[in-house]
Amino acid sequence: MLHSFVLCFYSFSYFLVVRSPEEGGAGIFAKTHINKEETIIALPSKHYNLETLMNLIPNEIQTKTSVLEKLINGGNDDKTMALIGALTCACLLKDHCENVNAAIGPYWNVLATTNCQDHVLYWSQEEVDSLLMNTISWTKVGDTHQALRKMKQVLGPSLTSDTSMSLYRTLSQDDVMSTIQKSLALAVSRVFSHPSYGYQMLPVIDLLNHSHENNVQWCMQDDARAMVVAVRDIKQGEELYSSYGKKGSWDWGTDYGFCPDRHSWNDSVAIPLLPLSLNLSEDMISSISEWLYDSLRHRVDILSLTIQRSQDDSKSRVIRPCIIWKMSRPLSELLAIYNPIVQVLEDLGCDNHIIPRSKKLRLDNKDALDSYRGYELALDCLISRLEYLNQGSLISKQWINNHNDKVSDWRIILSNNLREAEWDTCIDMKRRLELHLRKEGFHVA
Repeated sequence: MLHSFVLCFYSFSYFLVVRSPEEGGAGIFAKTHINKEETIIALPSKHYNLETLMNLIPNEIQTKTSVLEKLINGGNDDKTMALIGALTCACLLKDHCENVNAAIGPYWNVLATTNCQDHVLYWSQEEVDSLLMNTISWTKVGDTHQALRKMKQVLGPSLTSDTSMSLYRTLSQDDVMSTIQKSLALAVSRVFSHPSYGYQMLPVIDLLNHSHENNVQWCMQDDARAMVVAVRDIKQGEELYSSYGKKGSWDWGTDYGFCPDRHSWNDSVAIPLLPLSLNLSEDMISSISEWLYDSLRHRVDILSLTIQRSQDDSKSRVIRPCIIWKMSRPLSELLAIYNPIVQVLEDLGCDNHIIPRSKKLRLDNKDALDSYRGYELALDCLISRLEYLNQGSLISKQWINNHNDKVSDWRIILSNNLREAEWDTCIDMKRRLELHLRKEGFHVA
C-alpha cells in the first residue's frame, strides 16, 4: 500500500511500496529492481527538526515562549525533550489548525497506527522491577520513565492551564498526557541525530526496519536533505533494511522494543568495579567515590554509582559502582581500569576486605602477579555479576508465574531476551578473560 503522505510531501522513488503498521508492521519494499548506489528516497530540508516544528506552533501559545525555549537552552537531553514537546504540541494542534494539519497530519496519522503499548514507557513500575531486575536495561528504563515524568511535569501544566491557547482548554488532561507519552515512545525509537543538524524526525526513512546486513543506508547532504541510497543491488519484492547502528542489546530493547540476533562484538555488560556489597566507613566511602568519578569518568561509561545505607547498621554504607563494558574493547583496557582501583584501595588500607582473592587462580611467575591483579579483580567482579543476574532471573521467573495473566507475552519475551543477552555477554567476557589469563601464565580452574 503506497500511502498518500509519501506522495504529498516527499521526493519518493516510484519503485517503492510502503507497508503500514496495521498491515503487519511498517516496512518498505522494492517494487522493481534497484541498482547499487541508486538514490531511493530524498527528503527535502523541511523535515521535522526542532525549528520546523516550533514554526508550526502559533506565537500566542505560552508553551512556545516559555517551556520549550527553556528546554532548548538546556543540554542535549533537554533539546531532545524540546523536540518531543514540540511534536506533542503540533499533534494536539493538528485537528484545530489547518496549516499544522497539512504539515504533520498525514505523518502523525501513520505513526498513530503504531502499537506502542508494549514499549517500556507503558510498563508499570512493578513490571520494570520484576522483569528487568539487576540488568542494564533496568537502569535504562528507569531513566526513560524519569524523562516521561519530566515531560508531563514541565509540558503538561502549560497545555492544560487557563493561560494557554483557548483550544487547549478543550482538551482533557488525559488527552494531553497520553499524547505526551505516545510522542515520547515514538520519538525514542525514531529520532535521528546529526552533528550538524541536531535531532530530527525523518518521515518515510523511519519506516525502514533494521538489519545488521542492511541493503540501504541513509545520509545527510550539505543542503540538509536526507537521502537513502542502496548499498547493493536489491531484487524486486525485497524489503529495504537499514542499520540502526552499533548498540548493545539493552539499548535495542529499551529504545526500539526488540532485541535482534546478538553480535558479541557489540554487546555490553555491566561489570562492577568492586564486589557487590561493601560495608565501609563514611570517610572511606567518600574517598573511593571521589576517586572513582575523578579518575574514571573520562575513560569509561559509568553506569551507576549508588551509595545506600545498610539495613542492619546505620553507620555503614553499601557502595555499588558499575561500568558498561563492550565486547569490542581490548582486554588491555581492563588492566588500565582495575589496576588503579587495586592501587587506590591499597593506599586506603581497605583492599584486604574488599578484594576477595580468587582461590581458582594461581600464577607460577610471582613477579608478574602485580601486573595482573587488575585482571584478577575483574574476573571476580564478573563472577559477582553473574550471581547478581541469576538472582534477578529467579525473581523474574517467580513473578511471571504469579502474574502471567496480567502481563503480555511480548513483554515477557523481550525481558527474557534482554536478560539472556546480558547473561551470555557476561559469560563470553568471562571466558575471554580466563583464556587471556591462561596465556599469560595463570592456571584458571
